Amino acid sequence: MKKLTSTMVTIASTGLLLTGCSSFLTDHADDYQNGVEHSETLVAPDGSSPLEDKLVIPNEDAVADLQEKKEFVAPRAPFLYQSMAKVVMMEKEASVDYVFPADIRQSKKIVEDFSVSFINEEGIVESNSDNRVTTIPTLLTQQSWWRSTWSKITRVYPDKREFSFDILPQDNGSTLVRMQTREVSQDDNANDWVSPAEDPNSYALAVKLWGTIGRKLDQNSSYLSDRKKQPEPSPVWINGAGMFAAYLGKKVSLEQVNQKISNAGLYLIGENNQLSAVAEDDIARVGDIVALEIPVGNGKTQKLFNVRRRDLDNVSWEERVYPYKVERQAAGDFLVIDVSATENPQLTSYFFAKKFLK
Repeated sequence: MKKLTSTMVTIASTGLLLTGCSSFLTDHADDYQNGVEHSETLVAPDGSSPLEDKLVIPNEDAVADLQEKKEFVAPRAPFLYQSMAKVVMMEKEASVDYVFPADIRQSKKIVEDFSVSFINEEGIVESNSDNRVTTIPTLLTQQSWWRSTWSKITRVYPDKREFSFDILPQDNGSTLVRMQTREVSQDDNANDWVSPAEDPNSYALAVKLWGTIGRKLDQNSSYLSDRKKQPEPSPVWINGAGMFAAYLGKKVSLEQVNQKISNAGLYLIGENNQLSAVAEDDIARVGDIVALEIPVGNGKTQKLFNVRRRDLDNVSWEERVYPYKVERQAAGDFLVIDVSATENPQLTSYFFAKKFLK
């Protein structure tokens, strides 16, 4: 009983003490709401420097100014263009032929490496003899996921392409490489050998081989310190992406650039650094009135009615307008034509390059 009474007395005393403290001590928690601003002006003595309230940053002049934050873009150097050795590319009725100064062994090595590069598989090259290289059938363009899935379901696969390269020595010490292609069905039924120019994807591959041969031979000549035998730079150069550019010279003027373009048979369009392979009146534009035709057999067509052109998807590369620029590099100035809007940019780049090979 005494313990209970003592505990209750202790609790009551503690509560009374706390309550009494709050009664005698003033709470200043809300005093800031009644605060009044007080300001005094400092009076500096005569002859003293004017007072400035600012942050002093050491070496402030060496600190760059802050700029608006933008999305970070990794810096990358533009593709450097490389000279090409002289390689003659001839389009025949049933083949595309290349003639260039190299022996059989070197030529075969270039062709084999090139074949492996575009098929990306091991063991795809069949060398039947010392002067012939044949690839296994392959797809030049990858199927989309939907088409690939549909082919697996139906067991109907697209036709593949097979390529052959005949490597023939010439009397003057050069080599002739004859490139052909044919379609191979999933039943291994092969058509006749034809020219790669009959298929756009195969034609683009033939152009890529032309650039590869020219670049490889030029590299070999530089390794052998044989540059002095080629005093004149090649008129067409190639970059790492396989795109071509016309060599203009060193420190050329605007008049010289325009003259080079005109000499190549190209037309300047407007004043915004644009050109075309045809005159301005023959350029295809969105909104033009064109005839809608359907095939009727025997290579003939029949006109139905006139429509307005909605896009340039079915327009040939000659009827388009292309922006261009002059890139200045250590080796000289280059005319770079932007052909990225076309269906096959590498093929279009080659068509323009041919105009500067005259």
